[in-house]
Amino acid sequence: MKNILQVSDPNVYGRYVNAPVLHPLVSIVHYDEVSPIHSSLNRYGVYGLFIQRSFPKNLTYGMKMFDAPDGSIIAVEPGQIGGREDNGEELYLSGWALLFSPQLIHGTDLEPRMKDYRFFSYFATETLVMETSEWGRITQLLTQLRHELQENTDSPALRTVILGYIRLVLEYCNRIYLRQLSKEDKSSSDLLKRFNSLLSAASIGYGSAIGTVLCRPAGVFGPIPGRCGA
Repeated sequence: MKNILQVSDPNVYGRYVNAPVLHPLVSIVHYDEVSPIHSSLNRYGVYGLFIQRSFPKNLTYGMKMFDAPDGSIIAVEPGQIGGREDNGEELYLSGWALLFSPQLIHGTDLEPRMKDYRFFSYFATETLVMETSEWGRITQLLTQLRHELQENTDSPALRTVILGYIRLVLEYCNRIYLRQLSKEDKSSSDLLKRFNSLLSAASIGYGSAIGTVLCRPAGVFGPIPGRCGA
């Protein structure tokens, strides 16, 4: 059985890598300061952005394994599994992680906005690849946010400041996502992406959704007998 770290709040992961606890609902990890660390396979109950110059190889993300390109961001949301089981290897990483609880954004205007950040979905993209200037701006925001958490006690005013920084980081991520999306081959698709979209579309009825999932492009494998007009 896999050994999975249950990241029920942001500081579960922070403590695992020996990062200081700065706030009950937010954890900021500067890997350059806490390395060496051990990898972990995580089940997330929080939102997370892992912003690194290079990632360990053979990471799990959803139902597949992959190698993240250098200078990229991996985004996770509650309910997802990602990372790599600890194999005893010490890892020296460079970069940051930002994890925050859904409780932090509950009742704020950011809460409904989260569904628009499609880069959190397993089916959207594996990683967000940053340009050099984006790396500098995003890491500067995280540095400033960490200073706020180090210098101020928790209060409604501080949480407003925290949310402001998180919004900016998310908007940078969204810009990267939209840039990558525009470069994708529009004709490429796989069954998981289509199935996820159908399940998310409340307006589509059960019968028509299943019928659509079972339809395969006739030019690729040919129609399924008895379905899709065959």
